[in-house]
Amino acid sequence: MITDEVLKGAAETNDPVAQYDLALRFLTNPSAEADHREAARWLQKAAEGGHPQAQVELSKLYIGGWGVDQDMVEAYRWIETAYMHHLEKISCDPPPFYYESELALQNLSEMKRWLSLQMTLDQIIEAQRRAIGFLRRMKDEFKAP
Repeated sequence: MITDEVLKGAAETNDPVAQYDLALRFLTNPSAEADHREAARWLQKAAEGGHPQAQVELSKLYIGGWGVDQDMVEAYRWIETAYMHHLEKISCDPPPFYYESELALQNLSEMKRWLSLQMTLDQIIEAQRRAIGFLRRMKDEFKAP
């Protein structure tokens, strides 16, 4: 098992997988109370680094207001972003990963539907605008030489 120190070192080098794993440790530490604020900080970094599961988990924190201010627009933004990542994965992955991505896509659709029922149309539009802006920036970063 990787120690917390090693994992934190990897997370600090902008490794989204390590950032996500570190966030999960803050959320699920059995020897201490969950530290939602630290988990949110690392999930934010991992989400911005393009980690789809971190985007989903960050969205959940925004829905509940755990470690962050409750914000349905940000929650929807990150669910929408993760949804778009899974759409892209389905278009690229041959079986057996297709089924796994399709199932994730269905779950994200349900989360989006539930969130949209809690929001105004203006909030949904703003969340989608943020998601599209983020995805454009990510696409541009991957194009950079």
